[in-house]
Amino acid sequence: MNSEAGLDTSDSGGGQAKKQFPNLTLVLAACAACIGGTFQYGYNISVINAPTKPVQSFINETWIHRYGTHIQEGILTLLWSVIVSVFTLGGFIGASVGGMLAIRFGRKGALLLNSVFALLASLLMGLSYPTGVFELLIVGRFLIGLNAGIGICVQPLYLGEIAPKSLRGAMAMGTSIFITGGILTGQVVGLKELLGGDDYWPILLSTSCIPAILQFLILPWFPESPRYLLIDKGDDIQCSKALKQLHGSESYHYEREDMEQERVAMLGVKPKKTMGALHGSKPALAAPYHHATELRTAAQWHQRYLFLCKLCVHSSWYPSGEDPLHHNRDWSL
Repeated sequence: MNSEAGLDTSDSGGGQAKKQFPNLTLVLAACAACIGGTFQYGYNISVINAPTKPVQSFINETWIHRYGTHIQEGILTLLWSVIVSVFTLGGFIGASVGGMLAIRFGRKGALLLNSVFALLASLLMGLSYPTGVFELLIVGRFLIGLNAGIGICVQPLYLGEIAPKSLRGAMAMGTSIFITGGILTGQVVGLKELLGGDDYWPILLSTSCIPAILQFLILPWFPESPRYLLIDKGDDIQCSKALKQLHGSESYHYEREDMEQERVAMLGVKPKKTMGALHGSKPALAAPYHHATELRTAAQWHQRYLFLCKLCVHSSWYPSGEDPLHHNRDWSL
């Protein structure tokens, strides 16, 4: 018995040792999820800072056209602050419903559905100037905040469930890396020499559709979360296909064994929202798997509140939409 266990451990360890680098399919699937997830969050945090003066000028011109008088400075500041900060409200709602969407539509399905909000937001913000309706900017910023909230909730869940045990920590770093990359990209694209000029701000605010389109084109080629397929949907065949595609046909069975143990322990447990998992009653199952489920649930809530804290901090940096990179540039109304 002990010798067999030792052999199993050595084989498993040897199989994992051979897996020094992630499969190319796994890396591409992670990138496809991140480009329409946390990248959008970082990008839309920073991109709104560049067109401060042009958008304020547009609001003033629209006000004159409607009411025949210049807008008061206090009202203008209020409207611009609402445009910037409504992103936070959308993020709060998105982070709250992200877990429910991940259960209802799957991890990959929720990410693809989330891209619809980004496309709709880009359309509304791009149409605000031609139609002369600055309220579309408020609605668009709310929708892109909703997209960011759902993305930063569902994307790490997808990454954690497609990654092998030995690479989960490294895969989790993709969330922070793509947030930083989104912030950097938004700052660069928002330079006056690119799309930060007076005439290009509608295009600048509409560029959020590019990551969403890329995700629509790339992510469907990759499988759903194997854990979701096996435990939540009970689809053994699709789970095996997904594991083979993500980890290769030689080493996928190590991950399958872990998920099989978890599935056996969770038989009879219906997937539910995180709040229900925290406060709902649970049948008497194996204690180690209860503990693992509670740890995962607590981690998801910690991740959501961390996102909300980061969102509020980032939004409070520049309540008027100005940042040091663009503040001293020569903007003219």
